[in-house]
Amino acid sequence: MSCSLADMEITTSQNGNSSLLWFFRDRGFDDNAIHEMFRKCKRLQGTQRDRASENWAYLKTVGIHERKIPSIISKCPKILTLDLNEKLIPMVECLTTLGSKPHEVASAITKFPHILSHSVEEKLCPLLAFFQALGVPEKQLGRILLLNPRLVSYSIDSKLTEFVDFLASLGLTKDGMIGKVLVKHPFIMGYGVEKRLRPTSEFLKSVGLTELDLRTVVLNFPEVLCRDVDKDSETQFCISK
Repeated sequence: MSCSLADMEITTSQNGNSSLLWFFRDRGFDDNAIHEMFRKCKRLQGTQRDRASENWAYLKTVGIHERKIPSIISKCPKILTLDLNEKLIPMVECLTTLGSKPHEVASAITKFPHILSHSVEEKLCPLLAFFQALGVPEKQLGRILLLNPRLVSYSIDSKLTEFVDFLASLGLTKDGMIGKVLVKHPFIMGYGVEKRLRPTSEFLKSVGLTELDLRTVVLNFPEVLCRDVDKDSETQFCISK
Protein backbone atom coordinates (compact mmCIF):
# COMPACT_ATOMS: atom_id res chain seq x y z
CA MET A 1 0.00 0.00 0.00
CA SER A 2 1.50 3.32 -1.06
CA CYS A 3 1.51 6.43 1.08
CA SER A 4 1.84 9.92 -0.38
CA LEU A 5 4.12 12.59 1.01
CA ALA A 6 1.06 14.66 1.93
CA ASP A 7 -0.40 11.76 3.92
CA MET A 8 2.91 11.26 5.68
CA GLU A 9 3.15 14.96 6.52
CA ILE A 10 -0.31 14.90 8.09
CA THR A 11 0.51 11.79 10.10
CA THR A 12 3.89 12.96 11.31
CA SER A 13 2.80 16.52 12.03
CA GLN A 14 0.00 15.20 14.20
CA ASN A 15 2.67 13.40 16.20
CA GLY A 16 5.03 16.35 16.20
CA ASN A 17 7.70 14.80 14.00
CA SER A 18 7.50 16.21 10.50
CA SER A 19 11.20 17.12 10.77
CA LEU A 20 12.13 13.43 10.71
CA LEU A 21 10.07 12.97 7.57
CA TRP A 22 12.20 15.59 5.85
CA PHE A 23 15.32 14.04 7.35
CA PHE A 24 14.54 10.94 5.30
CA ARG A 25 13.55 12.91 2.23
CA ASP A 26 16.84 14.81 2.34
CA ARG A 27 18.68 11.49 2.23
CA GLY A 28 16.92 10.20 -0.84
CA PHE A 29 14.20 7.96 0.62
CA ASP A 30 10.97 7.87 -1.37
CA ASP A 31 7.50 8.10 0.16
CA ASN A 32 6.88 4.35 0.24
CA ALA A 33 10.23 3.63 1.89
CA ILE A 34 9.57 6.29 4.54
CA HIS A 35 6.10 4.92 5.22
CA GLU A 36 7.50 1.40 5.58
CA MET A 37 10.14 2.54 8.09
CA PHE A 38 7.54 4.31 10.23
CA ARG A 39 5.42 1.15 10.04
CA LYS A 40 8.34 -1.06 11.10
CA CYS A 41 9.43 1.15 13.97
CA LYS A 42 6.79 3.06 15.92
CA ARG A 43 9.54 4.66 18.00
CA LEU A 44 10.46 6.84 15.03
CA GLN A 45 7.41 8.98 15.80
CA GLY A 46 9.03 10.11 19.03
CA THR A 47 12.59 10.45 17.72
CA GLN A 48 14.14 13.88 17.27
CA ARG A 49 15.89 14.76 14.04
CA ASP A 50 19.08 15.62 15.97
CA ARG A 51 19.34 12.08 17.34
CA ALA A 52 18.69 10.55 13.94
CA SER A 53 21.33 12.78 12.35
CA GLU A 54 23.84 11.97 15.07
CA ASN A 55 23.34 8.22 14.72
CA TRP A 56 23.49 8.41 10.93
CA ALA A 57 26.80 10.28 11.13
CA TYR A 58 28.15 7.76 13.65
CA LEU A 59 27.63 4.88 11.23
CA LYS A 60 30.03 6.59 8.85
CA THR A 61 32.70 6.83 11.56
CA VAL A 62 32.75 3.05 12.03
CA GLY A 63 33.69 2.51 8.40
CA ILE A 64 30.33 2.06 6.72
CA HIS A 65 30.14 3.65 3.27
CA GLU A 66 27.47 6.35 3.16
CA ARG A 67 25.87 4.78 0.09
CA LYS A 68 25.14 1.66 2.19
CA ILE A 69 23.58 3.50 5.14
CA PRO A 70 20.11 3.95 3.54
CA SER A 71 19.85 0.18 3.06
CA ILE A 72 20.94 -0.43 6.66
CA ILE A 73 18.39 2.02 8.03
CA SER A 74 15.63 0.63 5.81
CA LYS A 75 16.23 -2.81 7.31
CA CYS A 76 16.51 -1.57 10.89
CA PRO A 77 15.14 1.98 11.35
CA LYS A 78 15.31 1.45 15.10
CA ILE A 79 19.02 2.32 14.86
CA LEU A 80 18.09 5.99 14.49
CA THR A 81 16.07 5.92 17.73
CA LEU A 82 18.78 4.46 19.98
CA ASP A 83 20.84 6.46 22.45
CA LEU A 84 24.25 6.92 20.86
CA ASN A 85 26.33 6.79 24.03
CA GLU A 86 24.32 4.16 25.90
CA LYS A 87 23.51 1.76 23.05
CA LEU A 88 25.32 2.21 19.75
CA ILE A 89 28.82 3.08 20.93
CA PRO A 90 29.03 0.28 23.57
CA MET A 91 27.92 -2.33 21.02
CA VAL A 92 30.31 -1.13 18.33
CA GLU A 93 33.20 -0.94 20.80
CA CYS A 94 32.50 -4.48 21.99
CA LEU A 95 32.32 -5.78 18.42
CA THR A 96 35.56 -3.96 17.62
CA THR A 97 37.39 -5.84 20.36
CA LEU A 98 36.25 -9.09 18.72
CA GLY A 99 37.47 -8.22 15.24
CA SER A 100 40.98 -8.62 13.90
CA LYS A 101 40.52 -6.44 10.83
CA PRO A 102 39.20 -2.85 10.66
CA HIS A 103 36.44 -3.58 8.14
CA GLU A 104 34.93 -6.57 9.97
CA VAL A 105 32.59 -4.61 12.23
CA ALA A 106 31.31 -2.46 9.37
CA SER A 107 30.75 -5.60 7.32
CA ALA A 108 28.83 -7.30 10.15
CA ILE A 109 26.56 -4.28 10.61
CA THR A 110 25.92 -4.10 6.88
CA LYS A 111 25.02 -7.80 6.74
CA PHE A 112 22.75 -7.69 9.80
CA PRO A 113 21.93 -4.13 10.95
CA HIS A 114 19.73 -5.43 13.78
CA ILE A 115 22.88 -6.40 15.68
CA LEU A 116 23.07 -2.76 16.81
CA SER A 117 19.62 -2.92 18.38
CA HIS A 118 20.61 -5.67 20.81
CA SER A 119 22.03 -5.14 24.28
CA VAL A 120 25.68 -5.83 25.07
CA GLU A 121 24.91 -6.96 28.62
CA GLU A 122 21.68 -8.83 27.97
CA LYS A 123 22.47 -10.51 24.66
CA LEU A 124 26.03 -10.22 23.37
CA CYS A 125 27.92 -11.14 26.54
CA PRO A 126 25.74 -14.19 27.36
CA LEU A 127 26.10 -15.37 23.75
CA LEU A 128 29.88 -15.15 23.86
CA ALA A 129 29.94 -16.99 27.19
CA PHE A 130 27.71 -19.70 25.69
CA PHE A 131 30.14 -20.24 22.82
CA GLN A 132 33.14 -20.33 25.16
CA ALA A 133 31.44 -22.99 27.26
CA LEU A 134 31.17 -25.12 24.11
CA GLY A 135 34.91 -24.96 23.58
CA VAL A 136 35.19 -22.11 21.10
CA PRO A 137 38.65 -20.54 21.60
CA GLU A 138 38.56 -16.92 22.73
CA LYS A 139 40.36 -15.79 19.58
CA GLN A 140 37.66 -17.40 17.42
CA LEU A 141 34.65 -15.86 19.19
CA GLY A 142 34.83 -12.72 17.10
CA ARG A 143 35.18 -14.62 13.84
CA ILE A 144 32.00 -16.59 14.51
CA LEU A 145 29.91 -13.56 15.43
CA LEU A 146 31.23 -11.15 12.82
CA LEU A 147 30.91 -13.74 10.07
CA ASN A 148 27.34 -14.56 11.07
CA PRO A 149 26.05 -11.55 13.07
CA ARG A 150 22.49 -12.88 12.91
CA LEU A 151 23.52 -15.21 15.75
CA VAL A 152 22.91 -12.40 18.23
CA SER A 153 19.18 -12.60 17.45
CA TYR A 154 18.90 -16.31 18.27
CA SER A 155 17.54 -17.46 21.61
CA ILE A 156 20.11 -19.32 23.68
CA ASP A 157 17.45 -21.14 25.70
CA SER A 158 15.57 -22.50 22.72
CA LYS A 159 17.21 -22.37 19.29
CA LEU A 160 20.90 -22.64 20.23
CA THR A 161 20.40 -25.14 23.04
CA GLU A 162 18.33 -27.36 20.72
CA PHE A 163 21.15 -27.19 18.17
CA VAL A 164 23.77 -28.16 20.76
CA ASP A 165 21.62 -31.03 22.04
CA PHE A 166 21.30 -32.31 18.48
CA LEU A 167 25.08 -32.34 17.94
CA ALA A 168 25.51 -34.07 21.28
CA SER A 169 23.04 -36.75 20.14
CA LEU A 170 25.40 -37.48 17.24
CA GLY A 171 28.16 -38.23 19.72
CA LEU A 172 29.96 -34.89 19.61
CA THR A 173 30.27 -34.79 23.36
CA LYS A 174 33.99 -34.53 24.00
CA ASP A 175 35.40 -31.21 25.12
CA GLY A 176 35.67 -28.77 22.27
CA MET A 177 34.04 -30.89 19.56
CA ILE A 178 30.95 -28.72 19.19
CA GLY A 179 33.11 -25.62 19.37
CA LYS A 180 35.15 -26.89 16.42
CA VAL A 181 31.98 -27.36 14.37
CA LEU A 182 30.86 -23.80 15.12
CA VAL A 183 34.23 -22.34 14.18
CA LYS A 184 34.31 -24.27 10.89
CA HIS A 185 30.80 -23.27 9.81
CA PRO A 186 29.04 -20.63 11.98
CA PHE A 187 26.06 -20.57 9.60
CA ILE A 188 25.04 -24.10 10.61
CA MET A 189 23.34 -22.61 13.67
CA GLY A 190 20.83 -20.86 11.44
CA TYR A 191 19.29 -24.11 10.22
CA GLY A 192 16.42 -25.81 12.00
CA VAL A 193 17.17 -29.11 13.69
CA GLU A 194 13.93 -30.83 12.70
CA LYS A 195 13.52 -29.20 9.29
CA ARG A 196 17.05 -29.60 7.99
CA LEU A 197 19.82 -30.98 10.20
CA ARG A 198 18.17 -34.14 11.50
CA PRO A 199 16.67 -35.19 8.13
CA THR A 200 20.06 -34.74 6.49
CA SER A 201 21.82 -36.75 9.18
CA GLU A 202 19.22 -39.52 8.79
CA PHE A 203 19.82 -39.53 5.03
CA LEU A 204 23.56 -39.86 5.56
CA LYS A 205 23.00 -42.87 7.80
CA SER A 206 20.59 -44.37 5.28
CA VAL A 207 23.29 -44.43 2.59
CA GLY A 208 25.65 -46.37 4.82
CA LEU A 209 27.47 -43.95 7.12
CA THR A 210 28.11 -45.34 10.58
CA GLU A 211 27.78 -43.15 13.66
CA LEU A 212 31.55 -42.73 13.65
CA ASP A 213 31.49 -41.80 9.95
CA LEU A 214 28.78 -39.24 10.60
CA ARG A 215 30.72 -37.64 13.46
CA THR A 216 33.77 -37.42 11.22
CA VAL A 217 31.77 -35.75 8.45
CA VAL A 218 30.18 -33.24 10.82
CA LEU A 219 33.51 -32.37 12.44
CA ASN A 220 35.33 -31.86 9.17
CA PHE A 221 32.57 -30.79 6.78
CA PRO A 222 29.70 -29.42 8.91
CA GLU A 223 28.23 -27.61 5.89
CA VAL A 224 27.12 -31.01 4.56
CA LEU A 225 24.43 -31.14 7.25
CA CYS A 226 22.99 -27.89 5.92
CA ARG A 227 22.25 -29.33 2.48
CA ASP A 228 18.66 -30.10 1.58
CA VAL A 229 18.89 -33.72 0.45
CA ASP A 230 15.33 -33.64 -0.89
CA LYS A 231 16.26 -30.97 -3.42
CA ASP A 232 20.01 -31.30 -3.79
CA SER A 233 20.54 -34.22 -6.17
CA GLU A 234 24.24 -33.37 -6.43
CA THR A 235 24.70 -33.90 -2.70
CA GLN A 236 22.84 -37.20 -2.86
CA PHE A 237 24.97 -38.39 -5.76
CA CYS A 238 28.28 -37.40 -4.14
CA ILE A 239 27.38 -38.87 -0.77
CA SER A 240 26.06 -42.08 -2.31
CA LYS A 241 29.35 -42.55 -4.15
